[in-house]
Amino acid sequence: MRALIKHAYENTQYYYELMQDLNLTPANIKTIDDLHILPILTKEAFRDNFRKGKIIAQNINKGEMILYSSIGSTGKPLQYFITKNAYSFSRACGVREWYWMGLISDNHTTRTTTNRIPVFFRGLVDYPGQGGLDGNRSTSEEINGT
Repeated sequence: MRALIKHAYENTQYYYELMQDLNLTPANIKTIDDLHILPILTKEAFRDNFRKGKIIAQNINKGEMILYSSIGSTGKPLQYFITKNAYSFSRACGVREWYWMGLISDNHTTRTTTNRIPVFFRGLVDYPGQGGLDGNRSTSEEINGT
């Protein structure tokens, strides 16, 4: 936890400014009991600071980022970046879960949807493409217009 707090402080403008405003440094957070010192990050604060670029870690290669979003089940979808490796790992875990549940088979002929490409395969088929098949993500190149 200390490494995560130190990383956020050193690499994101939001957490740096927040901790400066509270007269804190990562050294002030020594145990889990100290976490109450930091305010809870609300969705509204996240959205506002995400738009301003303050919540994005500056030590992550922008070309490795994919814009992703929640499905918005509790209201407006929340957009955020994940790395291409994190996206690929998440998709692989999802496919494994579908396999373990018996929804796909070893012969890869099982169809659980009327779509031409089953939803859970779309990102894998397209990865690391330029979006288009998976509606809730975009590459950083698409976002920046490069």
